[in-house]
Amino acid sequence: TSGAGARALIHAVADIRKLAAKKIAVIGPSTAQICRQHGLGVDFIGRGLGAISLAKNWPGKKEEGVLHCTGSAEEGLLRNSLARRGFLVKRSVMYRNTAPPNPPRVVLDQLRKEGADWVVFASGTAAKRFQRLMGRPWASQIKVAAIGDSTARTCRQAGWRVVARAKDVSARAVLSAMLKFE
Repeated sequence: TSGAGARALIHAVADIRKLAAKKIAVIGPSTAQICRQHGLGVDFIGRGLGAISLAKNWPGKKEEGVLHCTGSAEEGLLRNSLARRGFLVKRSVMYRNTAPPNPPRVVLDQLRKEGADWVVFASGTAAKRFQRLMGRPWASQIKVAAIGDSTARTCRQAGWRVVARAKDVSARAVLSAMLKFE
């Protein structure tokens, strides 16, 4: 359902022709774009924000199984929401969400001292982890560009000041959103 999940599925399958008869549903337009960039068609794009909205508007039939490709940090919202509606869902952890090691102390000290004009986030998980590393006061002072609505929402919940949102997953879209703010 996420961009990382889509990339992991494409990598795991290796030959996308194996998915030819399968229906693909994604959480939002950014994930759909990632699928299309890799030659994978999308049958359904979520109509709202997040997994609960995707489950509420799920296009499949109850007798059709659902494979949910996700990361280890996902809390089961999609699976549980679909299961309550009678769907048979298999959750497949396609990638691990792991926190990177802390940057060297000198880098953290310099960031805290000098600050930054912008931070760009491509995932909500990254936004939450970086906020924990840098602290909420620091996060509230920096301009943030987020890729997609879901990431922007998670950034705000973590205390980041989102001022630009890229409409698609590309460096051009991020830069365009940032320049519109400036």
